[in-house]
Amino acid sequence: MKKTKILILGSKGQLGQEMLELLSTKKADLGKIDLENYEFCACDVDEVDICNYQQLYDKVKEGFDYLINCSAYTAVDKAEDDYLNCYLVNTVGVSNLARVCKEFNTTLIHFSTDYVFDGKANVPYKEFDIPNPVTVYGKTKFAGEQLICSICPKHFIIRTSWLYGKHGKNFVYTMLNLAKTHDELRVVNDQRGTPTNANDLAYTTLKLMQTQVYGTYHCTGEGECTWFEFTQEIMRLCKKDIMITPVTSEEFKSRAERPKYSVLENLGLKSLGLNYMRPWQEALKTFISQIQ
Repeated sequence: MKKTKILILGSKGQLGQEMLELLSTKKADLGKIDLENYEFCACDVDEVDICNYQQLYDKVKEGFDYLINCSAYTAVDKAEDDYLNCYLVNTVGVSNLARVCKEFNTTLIHFSTDYVFDGKANVPYKEFDIPNPVTVYGKTKFAGEQLICSICPKHFIIRTSWLYGKHGKNFVYTMLNLAKTHDELRVVNDQRGTPTNANDLAYTTLKLMQTQVYGTYHCTGEGECTWFEFTQEIMRLCKKDIMITPVTSEEFKSRAERPKYSVLENLGLKSLGLNYMRPWQEALKTFISQIQ
């Protein structure tokens, strides 16, 4: 039987490493996944730069059924001034991916963000809600989405939020490291979203990928919280006795404006019976037990 070939780009990032681990072990926190007839190739930017069209073309022409793009420019604050590089990766690079995947009839799996929305809602955003990004990061990610839709018919765009996992930098590790050297943590309490476990995201992505029901999907943990509430739960699970003080976004100034409400509803996944995403508290509990 012919093997299904997967190319993973951005393989050294947080999600890329999670994907590699799952494809290697064929088992996620949520259970085993049928990947016996799959083989994969992983590259990071030092081998394949999505901004380099010829480099990308030469790699994809080797013959892949799926291309999973885990590469992105994610420095939200830096992007406000470094908008050219952000645009090159999140928009031009994504256009290159779409063009190459169309050329070789490869299905493109691309990850996007809750930051494509302006955060003015008070109920979870559905896939059919109209994006209105307010940051350079969000605008370049949405532009990338639009290019994929217009160029490459065989695609999955997967929007996620507040991602954390075993590999790389993320909010959970940042808070735990700060707790080692601080008596008090001041955390924003007026931005609501959903923490997402990278292992859950990787597993659900691979399940969705096998459906060939192409389109845009939301894929985040279930439920919602503020960064302050997220931090409280992290410290509770780690049994850390530290003062956590809620502050406003105005008190905790950042270069880029964050959406006040960016909760996503996994409507598309629910419609397919593929919403494997756990409540964020449950997924976090599993993660904390793994890293302790």
